[in-house]
Amino acid sequence: MDDAPIRVAYALEQCWDPTAGEAATAALRIAAAFRDRPVDVTVLQLVGKHADLPPAAYRPVGSVAMLPLGRRWLYEAWTRLNWPKVESVTGHVDVAHATGFVPCATSVPLVVTIDDIQFLDQPGRLPKHVERVMRRSFDVIRERADRVLCSSEATFDDCVRAGLDEAKLRLVLVGVDADWKVAAEQTLAVYRELVPAGGATVDS
Repeated sequence: MDDAPIRVAYALEQCWDPTAGEAATAALRIAAAFRDRPVDVTVLQLVGKHADLPPAAYRPVGSVAMLPLGRRWLYEAWTRLNWPKVESVTGHVDVAHATGFVPCATSVPLVVTIDDIQFLDQPGRLPKHVERVMRRSFDVIRERADRVLCSSEATFDDCVRAGLDEAKLRLVLVGVDADWKVAAEQTLAVYRELVPAGGATVDS
């Protein structure tokens, strides 16, 4: 049908992070705003393999599909092999959205949210294995992301300076004073750039 909602694979791995913070909060607030718009968008939440629930403040509402790999192996596989695909647990989707920076594996148009890239200018602040994943993720984002959502003007400018294609960047403000309905509308507008009416994907 021409008016079918856009089906989005919505990766929320950062909600299980020991230091989950603004990135997890923003993704969950936008997902909550999307739940009020079932005619426009269907959000299919997914994460890696976890034995425990995240803290209550960062716990997704509704069902969350789990991929078969835990975080460390999942991030390696996503960034090196573009596998396992999110579609393997969500079923058919029109768009995949990596809301926590590490680009998920998918065969459909990929949207990635970036909060900051300070690790590029300030090496050594993160544990070595984390910094390696972040740097490799940034390289994959440059190569594979169809759209990149920047959470602040400073991040937008940093991404341009770091060599991301400015034509793929979109500003979606998600700070502490964010209007989540506006942020959700802006995010949905990005999905619509990639998905024509009826839910069939197009090349970016």
